Amino acid sequence: MMTDQLDLRRMRTAGDANDLEPTDADDLIAPQIVEAHTFVIGDIVRRVGLDAYVKAQADTLANIGRGLALVVHTNGPTKYSVLRHGNVHAVTITGHGLVGGFGTDLYLSTTVAGTLTVTRSPGQNVYVGFIIDTNTIQWEPGWTVF
Repeated sequence: MMTDQLDLRRMRTAGDANDLEPTDADDLIAPQIVEAHTFVIGDIVRRVGLDAYVKAQADTLANIGRGLALVVHTNGPTKYSVLRHGNVHAVTITGHGLVGGFGTDLYLSTTVAGTLTVTRSPGQNVYVGFIIDTNTIQWEPGWTVF
């Protein structure tokens, strides 16, 4: 069976804030969760139990939840892995389709559950990272209100 996965790299600054390089610990193994799901790689999810997740959305505080995570691996309809809130890493999502160059901020969508967006919306905005290049984002979720 073929599985999808993302390449994860721990990043550190080198020189200035716009110069990111991998650290010595390049590989990260995200914990595998065994639970029925419909997630795809790149979905933003929120914790709803000990190790249970649903797609997050920035339309209400309840849908933002606590403990945002990024789906980084799926293995069939019952297994997936997430990169949890608090872990800052560059994540390769080949052809992610997000418009913007290096440093463009990424937010949790207010209109489509589980989706990254470069568009800030009126009201609540949840910053989750920035674009590094056409295949890579920096995952560093935090709370931002405008």
